[in-house]
Amino acid sequence: TPADSANYENANKSVMIDVQPVPLSVTAANAAKVFGAPLPSFSVGYSGFLNGDTPANLGGTLSITTTATPTSPAGPYPITPSGLTSADYVISFLPGTLTINPASTTTTLYVLPGTTGFLQPDILVAVVAPVAPGAGAPDGNVQFKDGPTVLGSSSIVVSGLAYIVVRRIIQHVVTIRIPLRSVARRRGVTPSLISAALDLRRLWA
Repeated sequence: TPADSANYENANKSVMIDVQPVPLSVTAANAAKVFGAPLPSFSVGYSGFLNGDTPANLGGTLSITTTATPTSPAGPYPITPSGLTSADYVISFLPGTLTINPASTTTTLYVLPGTTGFLQPDILVAVVAPVAPGAGAPDGNVQFKDGPTVLGSSSIVVSGLAYIVVRRIIQHVVTIRIPLRSVARRRGVTPSLISAALDLRRLWA
């Protein structure tokens, strides 16, 4: 509408406004689990919504995947989101990281037979097992020691069992040092070192 309406007529003009979509980031949250445990649930975070929009305003179906499986070796793996669409947003999908940690283990020690005479053979047995929710078959070597003296060592065989036969115990307490490797650790993960002790005084009480 002109200011001088006596000398000028009203005029109208239509113009097109090009509304550009804005950036929206969809980022996978980091997660962790132990070797052998089921894969955890994955989630994402959003950054860039305008005008009160929420994930409900997006099209498509959110998918979150990883290259890892429950039995994948310990280490980092990508968590990848995808599947969402929108005419109002340019969506960027950013990965997270799934960290698979080595499973913990427990070690139980036994002496066979339960009683014996001096210089008669004893079988020292170590049974190594994963702690839930971890899983897998521990392997590696078990070293049996009487104080500073190495009595012997044995590979962990089926069912996580390792043993040696001894004929003389100098002191009263036998310790073992176990460099444990799960199936995952065979593929480059540094094994952990576990120590345990077994009191043998009852054998000659």
